[in-house]
Amino acid sequence: MRLEAFLAKDWVRRLLLRPMPLWQGQVVALLCALIATALREAIAPLVAYGVPFLTFFPAVVVASVIAGPLAGFSALVMTTVIAEALVLRFGVALAPGATARAVAFWLLCLLLIAITALLRAFAQTLAASEEQAHVLARESAHRARNVLGLVQAMARQSSRSVSDLPSFLTLLDARLVALARAQELLVGSQAEMRAFLERIVEPFGLDRFALAGPSAAVPDEHGVSLALVVHELATNALKYGALSEPFGRVAISWENAPGALSLLWREAGGPPVTPPAQQGFGGRLLASAFRPGRGTASVAFEPEGVQCRVDLRI
Repeated sequence: MRLEAFLAKDWVRRLLLRPMPLWQGQVVALLCALIATALREAIAPLVAYGVPFLTFFPAVVVASVIAGPLAGFSALVMTTVIAEALVLRFGVALAPGATARAVAFWLLCLLLIAITALLRAFAQTLAASEEQAHVLARESAHRARNVLGLVQAMARQSSRSVSDLPSFLTLLDARLVALARAQELLVGSQAEMRAFLERIVEPFGLDRFALAGPSAAVPDEHGVSLALVVHELATNALKYGALSEPFGRVAISWENAPGALSLLWREAGGPPVTPPAQQGFGGRLLASAFRPGRGTASVAFEPEGVQCRVDLRI
């Protein structure tokens, strides 16, 4: 069985990805050591105490897999102490090869702990990548279902800005073309921040956005997710927020620092803001758009308008 297929199994993923506090890991290590000791006592009449570490290898491995490398190391220390106590009790501590067996036990257990730590890290990376892929897939499906409503909202907004049909068609056509260009950003490419944002928000009426910030490049690893987040914010603003009103505006500002980039979205001039009764797709997208530890997006439903802050690590 391929390693990827094994790690893709639900029970394996739950076992390797389940977060565990430090004290729980130590409890797991202690339980593994005690169970291994009980098994060692049970098979003592068969193998004698010349093989003191026989049942302690699995204890270290199980503790490492379930609770992580620190628990595995704790189990290694506990089982070593127990094994030494057993052999001392039966007077075989000074038997030929005892020291070599203890050293071999430690070296092999440390190797097993390192291997399980790598497996856990690989499984966590795989899970994060799959979650990112699922977010992008759900967003694509969401856009497909939402495109007609978005075009209708654009048409209503465009009709407020012109007084005759030819001008309306010209404006709507330009915004639809701009929307199609914005979709190209979802394939991801590094760009200058201002140009990047202008291309995304152009279909929603560039004159209704105030962009302010220093020269900064959009990080490659965050380009697609950031485009999704800004586009979702603009879509919701057009449907329910500041852009749904003739005089509503959106201010987007950003700051960059070594290893970090932050962006602030602020709406004003829209209808009264009320927090949603339950989290919709947009909220779920903001919560999972960026990989853990690499970026966050948080929304605040302020009385004057929706605000969203995005913090990225580069």
